[in-house]
Amino acid sequence: MMRFYISLFLVIIFQLTFSQVSKNEAIINQLDEIKTTNPSLTISISSKLLKEKLSLRDQAYVYRALGYANISIGKYSTAQEYIQKAYDVANESGDTLCKIKTTCSMGEWNGMLGLYSEMDHDLSRALKLSRLLNGDNYYTAITKINTIKANMYVNQDKHTLAKKYILKNLSLLKNIKNVSNYNKTLTLSYLGLGDIYNRGTKKADSAIYFYEKGLNIVLKSPDKINLYKFYIGLAEAFAHKKEYNKGIDLCHIALKIKHNSDYEKVFIFKSISKLYLEANKTKEAQIYSDSATIFEEKGEKHLLEALNETNNNKIKTIENKEKQISLLSIIIPVLIGIFILITIFYYLNLKKQKKKFQNYIENLNNSTSTPSEIAIENLSAVTPEINSELEIEILQKLKIFEKEEKFRDKEISLPALAALLNTNTNYLSRIINDHYSKNFNSYINELRINYITKKIAENPVYRNYKISFLAEDCGFVSHSAFSTKFKEITGISPSQFLSFASAEK
Repeated sequence: MMRFYISLFLVIIFQLTFSQVSKNEAIINQLDEIKTTNPSLTISISSKLLKEKLSLRDQAYVYRALGYANISIGKYSTAQEYIQKAYDVANESGDTLCKIKTTCSMGEWNGMLGLYSEMDHDLSRALKLSRLLNGDNYYTAITKINTIKANMYVNQDKHTLAKKYILKNLSLLKNIKNVSNYNKTLTLSYLGLGDIYNRGTKKADSAIYFYEKGLNIVLKSPDKINLYKFYIGLAEAFAHKKEYNKGIDLCHIALKIKHNSDYEKVFIFKSISKLYLEANKTKEAQIYSDSATIFEEKGEKHLLEALNETNNNKIKTIENKEKQISLLSIIIPVLIGIFILITIFYYLNLKKQKKKFQNYIENLNNSTSTPSEIAIENLSAVTPEINSELEIEILQKLKIFEKEEKFRDKEISLPALAALLNTNTNYLSRIINDHYSKNFNSYINELRINYITKKIAENPVYRNYKISFLAEDCGFVSHSAFSTKFKEITGISPSQFLSFASAEK
């Protein structure tokens, strides 16, 4: 029963969480639809959404919507801040489609400022990212990039290039399953083709055909994006046919559209003024020309502020890079110097270690007698004492012990050796101290190290063994104890000794 209540509780929590996520996603999608046509509502909803706990992806989309909304109301500096925020947060989110959309928005913004090289860079990055997508998302991203590129070329009067990207989009339409994205791509393609025929080839009838097809779709859509552009495009096309009154009427319809930004109003006022002038109505033409100037000055001021801010940010970025380069110009030589000193120290130390190796091998080769044989020779050279015969006997037994390599036994100890030699530990310890000038442990360790170094020097097979095997072979219980005593006696580490021995032979 308890399990049932826990499961029920988890299901309720999941549904509440999921419904909240779905609700936020639906609101964010709606913001995308109204961001330019209803900026005040977009700003109001976005402000409330940002107070909630949103994912980085959703935050990026909200900032993006705020960017476009602020463009619509002529607050270009604020728009720039939000577009930059959207771009930065999207990059943190890891969501590829979100990155593409915000990068495209950055490209559109740079295009609006006339920074076409930056715009082209943004679109190239978006195109690269789009290759990571598939299905509907991929085609949505590609058509978005193509649309922005087409608009850029239309604004630069490069109509052939613009038409190329529009036709690409029309060929990709069949792959877009999302109805909203399909309609947006189609209407923007019709708008682009209308502009090309209207302003490029001056084919008024073709322009009217595409404008009207696009207008019919936009009028049925809830967001009505770019509605004013279709009316102004039609007005200009009718003007080419000398139908000025029809064109003026269409401009006035465009002027009545709610939420037109200052930028859009300038565009509409200039179009009306131009049509009145062509219709020889100079008084009306002047009125709308003055209106265009007022809004243009206001808009240009804000755009200039935004452009200056963009340039200042670029300057700061360049200055920071220059500082980093300046710092690197100091750090790199220092690091190179340190590297050279370390290299010199390493090779000097290597040379020193090699000398120790060579001296040790030379002494090893020159020493043909065991320590006990040397002790016996030294004892026989002096005047015999009371205990000399007993000492010689012990030394002879130690000589046999060394020859038979019994020091390799891991269990060997002072008591064990004393028992083997039929003497007591005190007497044996004194003999070792007197004749070898070392204690029992040092005596055994030196025999072991001399044994294994001779094996390494004379038998190439030993140079391929692991240090743990060498330690065990000569009688050491542990790898670490062997390494410590090896370096203490030879002056170099076992691994270095093996390396030098391999190089020598």
